[in-house]
Amino acid sequence: MDIIQVLFNTLTRASELALIAISLTMVYDLLKFASFAQNEFATLGAYLTFFFAVGLGLNLLLAALFAVIVTGFLGMAADKIIFRFLRESTAFIRLVASIGLALSIRSIVHAFWGGQIRDYGLGIQYPVVIFGAQITPIRIFIVGVAASAMIGFHLFLHNTTVGRAIRATSDNKELAEATGIDTERVVLYVWFLACAFAAIGGILIGLETQLSPNMGVSLLLATFCCVIVGGIGNVYGAMAGAFVFAAAENFGLALKIGVLQFPVNYKPALAFVVLILTLLIRPRGILGKAKGD
Repeated sequence: MDIIQVLFNTLTRASELALIAISLTMVYDLLKFASFAQNEFATLGAYLTFFFAVGLGLNLLLAALFAVIVTGFLGMAADKIIFRFLRESTAFIRLVASIGLALSIRSIVHAFWGGQIRDYGLGIQYPVVIFGAQITPIRIFIVGVAASAMIGFHLFLHNTTVGRAIRATSDNKELAEATGIDTERVVLYVWFLACAFAAIGGILIGLETQLSPNMGVSLLLATFCCVIVGGIGNVYGAMAGAFVFAAAENFGLALKIGVLQFPVNYKPALAFVVLILTLLIRPRGILGKAKGD
């Protein structure tokens, strides 16, 4: 087993999944329901980047920036049009609404761009050798972007007025309102950030692999597992859960017992074993809080 190679494969996979897991966690932490639409916002962000870059001929980085911003605003629009009217509804009703939104986004993507596989036209990526591991430049870029986004998000939460308002609203919405915080505006900020993070995750996955209208649904179980393993409602837990999930996939595939080795098709199963073990040992997740904490 080439430890360095497996570690970097793990880091790349975790970087992509963590951003979408953070998106899921942000919505759950503030609005208390699991949004199935976040994975489809990731798909939408990836396809909008394709539209701006390949369709309009913009620089790929500029196209990605525009796509992230547009996806963020579409998330805010979804709250204004749908979820604002379901504030007092049960979490189940909001969850069902998010499933309807997810199906709508997937259908729109399919209608505009078709069902065929697409890519950003980056061409062949020749790997560089780092400590014996073969790593493509695009993977280094993916890890760098994801790390920058997560560090930036941490600094934003703890060093800006909006970030502190988000944390206050998440901790106690009624108390935040009593101190003069406009919680409805905070909800819109969270939708923008959550969908923007999902878009970044989708773009990074598209850079490493290819674009498909079903890429969001194919990642649905993986991203939810990251959130559950890390601790539901904890942003930092989502990051930790993504790394544990990715490590289970990559180290499991690299592990050999005599002449036996796990087939690639068993990759998701290995990660779900980790999920089950986590729930048995620590039901609230790695960084999740127990009731009453």
